[in-house]
Amino acid sequence: MFRKVTIVSIACIMSLTLVCGVPAYAKTASSIKQELAESQQNEKDAKAEYEAKKKAEEAIKSEIKTLEKRIKSTENELKSLEKDIAANDQKIEETEQEIVEMETTVRRQNDDLNARLRMMYESGEGSLIEVLLGSADLTDFLGGLDIVKKIHEYDMQVLDEMNIQLNKIEQKKAELVDMQQLLDTHKKAQIQKRESLAADKKKLAAAEAKAHQETVEAQEDLAAAQKESDALEAELKSYTSTQTWGGGKLGWPVIGRVTSEYGYRIRPNFGYRQLHSGIDIAASTGTPIRAAGDGVVYSAGWKGSYGNAVIIDHGSGIMTLYGHNSSFAVSSGQSVKRGQVIAYAGSTGNSTGPHCHFEVRVNGTPQNPRGWL
Repeated sequence: MFRKVTIVSIACIMSLTLVCGVPAYAKTASSIKQELAESQQNEKDAKAEYEAKKKAEEAIKSEIKTLEKRIKSTENELKSLEKDIAANDQKIEETEQEIVEMETTVRRQNDDLNARLRMMYESGEGSLIEVLLGSADLTDFLGGLDIVKKIHEYDMQVLDEMNIQLNKIEQKKAELVDMQQLLDTHKKAQIQKRESLAADKKKLAAAEAKAHQETVEAQEDLAAAQKESDALEAELKSYTSTQTWGGGKLGWPVIGRVTSEYGYRIRPNFGYRQLHSGIDIAASTGTPIRAAGDGVVYSAGWKGSYGNAVIIDHGSGIMTLYGHNSSFAVSSGQSVKRGQVIAYAGSTGNSTGPHCHFEVRVNGTPQNPRGWL
């Protein structure tokens, strides 16, 4: 409770005339509606931004899915190529074995032919005499010579055919080798394609992470805009229901819901009946508290149960008190104007929560602030 001020002490303080009218500093319903309209537009813009960011994120996700399908297709193509390469390797091995076997057969038959020819050459006339002696007549002898010749020609024919077959196998092997080179080339191309797609996916993953962060931020902005609109709507409702100007000389020190009126009540935290010499206006910690009228700061400091309190002398014996502040914006002896920030709401002193306790006293006697607002 601040001390009574005598008529003499009041006369020593500069007297200021209080001007009647709508508070110049306080928000009007019109100004709150304007702020609400701007906030709702911000909310609309934030929603559009959020939807755009969300759409961009979904587009990147869709692109990643398409890329993953291409990567999977490339992997399947690689597996198919590897099977073809393995099968072709097997064919090459079989063809090489076939060539080895054919070459062995050709060499063996060629060696046999050479051995017979060498034997016939080395036997010389003896062989001819044996053929002749074994022949019934000259005709039979000539026929025997013809058989020997035919045997030789047959061997040569077989060798020629085997050489032809051998050349075909060699050609087949060359074709398989060419096919293997082609398959290897395709495999390298697919590997490069896979690596390129993997690099693209990595870039898209980074882009998706960034897009997701932007979506989250846009969602937070939207939530903040919605919260601001809701707060302004509540403020407008509170303003129009409890804080319309009543034609008094003073203005509201803060916009908020009146949680306790002037009059006798059971005192919170103590439990006994006592005169509540002001009104309590809900305000979150740090909310600016403004001077209800022009005047001089009588005091700004600790006032017992009021906590951090500011008292302003408006002249003509009229003084106002603003209690439970968290901090001050003015000091004793300072001149202030109506609507000027003098302190910041808090819950210091005997308080159950952050608010502004507002009193009006005339020659030291408390009066109902409602009659002055």
